[in-house]
Amino acid sequence: MNLSERIKAARKHAGLTQQQLAQLVGVAQTAISQLESGKAQRTTYIAEIAYACAVSSKWLALGEGEMRPSEGSPEIDLQETPPTTPNSALLGFLSSSMSPIAVVNDGNDNEVVLVPIIRDYYPGSGPAQIALSQKSNITYRFSKRMIEQLATGEVVCVSVSGSAMTPVLGNGSVVAVDTGRTDIEDGKIYVIRHSGQLRTLFVYRIPGGGIRLRSMKPTEYPEESYTPQEMEEKSISIVGRVFWGASFL
Repeated sequence: MNLSERIKAARKHAGLTQQQLAQLVGVAQTAISQLESGKAQRTTYIAEIAYACAVSSKWLALGEGEMRPSEGSPEIDLQETPPTTPNSALLGFLSSSMSPIAVVNDGNDNEVVLVPIIRDYYPGSGPAQIALSQKSNITYRFSKRMIEQLATGEVVCVSVSGSAMTPVLGNGSVVAVDTGRTDIEDGKIYVIRHSGQLRTLFVYRIPGGGIRLRSMKPTEYPEESYTPQEMEEKSISIVGRVFWGASFL
């Protein structure tokens, strides 16, 4: 299958019309029509289309793997059910004049959110500090509706460094992080700040308030455990939970 065929198959799998998919993604119906007909060969809305149709973003983008990952697979963890908590923190962040996140119109009366890649993050520091820690002028584009559904707090993108999470997230992959979700749910992927370095790993709770960190390659990257005291000494903190990952980049 080529891209147009995969998008059409994904939409039919979800039982959506072109108009319904367009509304969920935040684009015009003609954009979906052009993609499915092959008139448009590329799109920056792969993540949104995959989420709306409940299919693998890697399959949709490259045709690799299964269209619908099996239950419990790593990609299911990245494209999870939207939280039901109010999104007032995010909405306030988006409206901040100092925020590096920009809400723009895509030319079709649809609002999209431009989220920057950061190189560092200090919990509770606010938009100004995030702007100072921005890695580059590169931003990732999400539909505003998708961000409002998926995130409960400030949203940042982080570039994954190293191969500890391969093949789920290889070196250079990009993840979107909800900094409002720092409570640990065992086995989910989080970005943590460790002595000034941002790391992306599976996180588990341990008795007494500590954490356990696991990678996809336990032989090369052994499990790490830290007590609350060790976390303080080593400046370890939870930045937030990963809710989207571009593992195909």
